[in-house]
Amino acid sequence: MAPAPLCADRVLSAEAQRHGGRRLCRAWREPLDGARDGATWLYVLQPTDAKDELPIYSGLSSRLWVTLHEKWPLEVIVEDRPLLPYQAAAAAVARQVWP
Repeated sequence: MAPAPLCADRVLSAEAQRHGGRRLCRAWREPLDGARDGATWLYVLQPTDAKDELPIYSGLSSRLWVTLHEKWPLEVIVEDRPLLPYQAAAAAVARQVWP
């Protein structure tokens, strides 16, 4: 099982604010049968306005690694853009952690 996410919640919440985040959520992700990766926390960030999600993704995932040495998955989803099925599933069950 993955470590408790409370420290990551704090780190990513602060970073989300710096990157124009509107909402940060967290969900528990169970792998499909036969997947090589185990169960883990998954973060979903919805920015207020983003033309390019890569700098936001890079900023948050880098901060998570540098601060906590964690590589939990992170998805940046932008309103008015279609979601991939796994993004929609994560967003549907994720619990808001910020603001």
